[in-house]
Amino acid sequence: PVEQGTFLEAVLSQIALAIEHEQLGEAREHATLLTESERLYKTLLNSVSHELRTPIAAITGATSTLRTVPDEQIATRETLVNEIQQAAERLNRLVENLLDMSRLESGMLRIRSDWCDVADLIAVIAQRVRPLFLKHELIVDVAPDLPLVRMDYVLIEQALLNLLHNAAA
Repeated sequence: PVEQGTFLEAVLSQIALAIEHEQLGEAREHATLLTESERLYKTLLNSVSHELRTPIAAITGATSTLRTVPDEQIATRETLVNEIQQAAERLNRLVENLLDMSRLESGMLRIRSDWCDVADLIAVIAQRVRPLFLKHELIVDVAPDLPLVRMDYVLIEQALLNLLHNAAA
């Protein structure tokens, strides 16, 4: 009986050590994930703050210059007003993207996957970005027999618009 008790204590001790080892491994993995998450958060925050500063600086600079432009320089005024408009639209897109990322991450924004016509999506996007490509050539070449694709039309449209806005900038 004493030997069985000692043996049982040894087995229980080994089991307790194995459980503790497993818990420490999980804690280490959790700490690594937290560290990586914090690093990604800081990177995203730095990127977002930089992206927000660009249109804000453009708006601030253009409005400041607009105040000093004489009334007879209508072309200069129009250029500055257009610059302000474009910067404000870019700022609005950035804020919308941030809100969508937050909603997606929190589960408030759900991906609505449905069968969509890629050619239609590309035509809509090309029409919307054409004014951005006045100084660049925008070539749209879509195969006529593309199959329907399951996607969230709105989110894919937004992602492609963001890419083309960045390319045109």
